[in-house]
Amino acid sequence: MNNQECKELMLDAIVRVDVYLASQCNITLPPSVSLASLNMTVSTFGTAAFSAALSDSAVVMLKEEPSLKVKNGRQAAGNVYTHELQVPVLVERDRAEALVQTLLGQDFHVVYTRADGSKDFSFSLPGAATCDIEESHSTATSTTLKFKILSSSQTIKLIPPSA
Repeated sequence: MNNQECKELMLDAIVRVDVYLASQCNITLPPSVSLASLNMTVSTFGTAAFSAALSDSAVVMLKEEPSLKVKNGRQAAGNVYTHELQVPVLVERDRAEALVQTLLGQDFHVVYTRADGSKDFSFSLPGAATCDIEESHSTATSTTLKFKILSSSQTIKLIPPSA
């Protein structure tokens, strides 16, 4: 058994998640190359289709920190990384459903802002990004948005322009 197939990359301290439609992004990243970092000055992301944060009341509020798991799997085409993002949000189901409808059939990328201000980026391969809703009912309703992205790389660190 190949140990690389079971390796997971966990990112912690995510305080904001921004989802961008790929059609509105201009990213200088060859899709077949795995990069560790990307200079933000050579990329534009457009307007976010969805934003959620722990402390910014101007966007959808997070119920708790999102979790991101990145798994590496060897495929016939080479390494394919699966990015699984779970975003617990404080919104009604109809608002969450509207987001899913916006992203349905669309390619999208995700930018994560960490507590220290650094940013990471999940670059989706064409036709390889999905979004769904998980809702649980008990004494309180809980809504979690689940994003799954297949990528040719792990998360990519976004490097801000130097001052």
